[in-house]
Amino acid sequence: MKQPLRTPVKARRSLLDGEEKCARREAMVKTDNELQRDVFDEIHWEPRIDAAKVDVVVKDGIVKLIGFVKTCSERWEAEQAAFRVAEVRGLSNLISVGPEASPEDLNEKIGKALERNARTHAHCITVKTDQGKVGLYGVVRSWAERKEAGRG
Repeated sequence: MKQPLRTPVKARRSLLDGEEKCARREAMVKTDNELQRDVFDEIHWEPRIDAAKVDVVVKDGIVKLIGFVKTCSERWEAEQAAFRVAEVRGLSNLISVGPEASPEDLNEKIGKALERNARTHAHCITVKTDQGKVGLYGVVRSWAERKEAGRG
């Protein structure tokens, strides 16, 4: 009759130690809110980023950056700042790049461009912007003037 194999006491202790280490490691994992706060703070500490226009959303350790910056380097710096935070599992950089202009600014700039163009009668053309789309309304003398107003 064979006796069952017994695990030595020392080996049992090391197994328990491993379980305790796993439990401690799981307890140290950041929640999504903590991770969001840490990424947000890291981006705001970066002097090369206009962080007021960048928002951070985190789900299951995946960070999503949303917002608007003026240059590609700011977008890249925000991405690097997010990756510097421990426990970021992935990143989706949805930050838009480009000059920010209000609809009023666009109306004014397009109106001035039409006035500078000698081939159009700017006083007969109205400029309207709606949700990023520009519309030109009015009466023109010819198809060529219509085409020129749209090109300008």
